This record gives sequence, structure tokens and C-alpha cells, in this order.
Amino acid sequence: MLNALVPASLPESVAKQYKDQFVTWPNIPIGKQLPQLFASLQALRSAIKSLMDFQFTSIHLKPLFELCTTLRLKCLGIVVDKTSQAIVNLGSRETWKIDVGSKPAKTILPDFYETEITEALPCIKEILSFSSYPGELDLFTNERIRQMILDLFIVVLMSFKQCYDQLLQLKGDQRRPNRLLLQNTDDSSSISSMNEDKNISKLDQGNPTTGFTESTGRKLLMTICNVEYVTKFSLNLLAKRLSDNGVKYCDSIIEKCRQKFENFCQTLLKHYLTMKTSTLHSLVETINYDYLPEDDDVSYFIKELITCVVFIQAELCLFAPQLLHKVLTSTVEASFDKLVKILTDIKLPTKDHATQVVIDLTALEEAFQSFLSIETRRILNSIRARLMDKLDKEKFQICMQTFRQSLHLAIESLQNGIDEMNTSNV
Repeated sequence: MLNALVPASLPESVAKQYKDQFVTWPNIPIGKQLPQLFASLQALRSAIKSLMDFQFTSIHLKPLFELCTTLRLKCLGIVVDKTSQAIVNLGSRETWKIDVGSKPAKTILPDFYETEITEALPCIKEILSFSSYPGELDLFTNERIRQMILDLFIVVLMSFKQCYDQLLQLKGDQRRPNRLLLQNTDDSSSISSMNEDKNISKLDQGNPTTGFTESTGRKLLMTICNVEYVTKFSLNLLAKRLSDNGVKYCDSIIEKCRQKFENFCQTLLKHYLTMKTSTLHSLVETINYDYLPEDDDVSYFIKELITCVVFIQAELCLFAPQLLHKVLTSTVEASFDKLVKILTDIKLPTKDHATQVVIDLTALEEAFQSFLSIETRRILNSIRARLMDKLDKEKFQICMQTFRQSLHLAIESLQNGIDEMNTSNV
């Protein structure tokens, strides 16, 4: 019976000893495995009940109990793999449109994710149930089996991450267990533990330049919002549904998944910051005081830098306002670090050059005052202090007035943009 239903779970010693005597059954198509194994499980349970009605003891029926446990685990592995693959395939249904009625912001994908898992619950409940079947094992009482089952549920819940790994073309090792390997490891059972999930991608290894040739900053932000939604809401909802359908130790499962999702969000945010910081750095690298502005104003590249930050702010306000202050603080601080290094090597031969540097630094500090650390302000003050003896005060005042008039909307936007509550865990 074991050879016919789950040949891969045959003990190795038995397979070698009787290999010529076993019938070679045709392979069951993947799509038909679950219905056939479920039918076999129900027939086996019915047979066990009938035998027990005829006074067969548990000792007599032990091999059938073990076979029943093996079938249950095999069915669970198939359900998990089928559900996980369905979740990964949800990427084709992603519209990249924010659900305006959702608070917090998300796309439609988290709802599909919850639906896929919910639809698998009746099968999971039937597999895990044991109280209505005398003699059957509570799968969670065996430590080795319990850990295997917990790993399976972590795999299916974390398939949402794999969906976005694939959707954003985050290349790497995307392997997921596509079957439950059931091989006997002792004489008392025909069950073996599943190979540990090795969902390790280059993204998790912290390579900030991996796999973003096709994705955009907006998609990254929407992904972060979706993962945060799953972490804060979907996991709690699914934990209750899993618990109601016979899954034990849900708290442990959810806590491990929550940590993995939070790490995923941190990594996505790191890539987003890298993209935006790179853009700002390219602007900072254009700083050159060989030619000064013809009019009394801040330098052109300073205006470009401020405008670029405003564009980043607008993108964040639209898709992930909870990340606004964190992202702008990080990108602005990184840009100022780069700016200070460049200014250190720039020669300022005349009073006009020194005055222009003071004007530009003051304009940047005024525009980005909400995002600068105390240490950065101290460094800016020290740079200005060294140039004060060359400062043309009248020109400085005229230029700052012109700057405030010409960029007042951008300045106001940056100074008022931090009112959004930072409710993200990222």
C-alpha cells in the first residue's frame, strides 16, 4: 500500500531488499495527486474504523496508523505547495494601483493573498483532524513532525515575499520546496522531516544593486506598503483562521513570518534609498564654482537638488507617507556628506566665490532644516565660519531673498511635509 500511494516514503532498506518484488505503478499527474491521496486517506480511515469495530487492537493496526500519518503529511505537503505556487503566481494580477479605500495604503494583492490561504483551510483542517478518527496521531505531539509542519506553514505564508521577489525581478535562489519528502528514518514510522526551506535570494544578502533594472521606485514603495499591511493585519487574521482549522503554535509561526517580512521591508527600503541617494549624488557631483551665477541667486545645481528632493517627497506622499521623514532624512544627510567632501577640495580664489558657497549652504540648510542632524548643522556652521571674513553681506541678503521668493513653494513643501505620522515599522 505504501509503495502504491507514496513510494518515495518507502524505507531505504525495504526498497533495496524487495525492489524486484514491488509493483512499479505509473506516476500520478501532479494535478490529480491531491484528490487521489485524499480519497485513499478517507478509504484508509474507513477501513481502520471497521477493523477496530471487529476488535482489532492498536498493535495490530499500527502499520495502518503509520500509513495514515504518512498520507496526511503527504497531502499537507501538496496543499502547501499548491497554495504557495498560487500565491507566487498572484504577481500576474498586480495592478500597481493603490486601493483608495484602504487604510493603510495597499494594492489589491494582499486581499488575494488572504483568499488563497483561506481557500486551502478546509483541506488543512481535514488533514490535521484526528479526534474523530480513533487511533490517529495528533501530528503536533511529535516534535519532529511538529517542526516540519510549522516550517510548511511558514513557507506558505512567506510565499507573498516570493511573489514580489519574482514580480520585481529580484534575482537569486528562489527555490521553494515543491514536494514533501517522506522517507523512513526509523522502524517505527514512515515519516521523515522535510528539507529546510532555503529561500535565500541576493536581495536577502544585502546587495543594494541587484535586480532593479526593470523595477521602479514607485513599485518598491507599493511593495513596502503591501508587506507592511500583511505584517500588521493579514498575519493576525490568518493566524486566527489557521487556529480555528486545527493549526497549533500559530503564535510561533506568525512571529517568525512577521520578522521575515520586516526584514524584507528593511531590505526594500535600503534599495529605494540607494536609488534615490544615487540620483542626488549625481547632482551633487556637478557642483562647480568655476562659473558663478550671473544674477544674484543661489547656484543652479542647488535649485536642482532641492527640486529633486521635492519630487522624492511627492512620490512618498502619494504612495508611502509613513516613510516620508525617514527616507528624506537619510537621502538628505547622505547628500550633505557628499557635498561636504566636495567642498573640502574646491578652491575659492575670490570673495565672490566664498560668498556664493555661503549662500548655497545657507539655502540648502534652510530648505532641508527638518531633515538635518545636529552634527551636520555643526559641520555646515564650521564651513561658513571659515568663509565669513570673505562674505559679501549685501549680496548674501539679496541672494537669500531671491531664493526664498523663487522657491517658496518648494521650501514650504519640504518644511511642512514632516507632519505625516511615521507609523511604519521599517
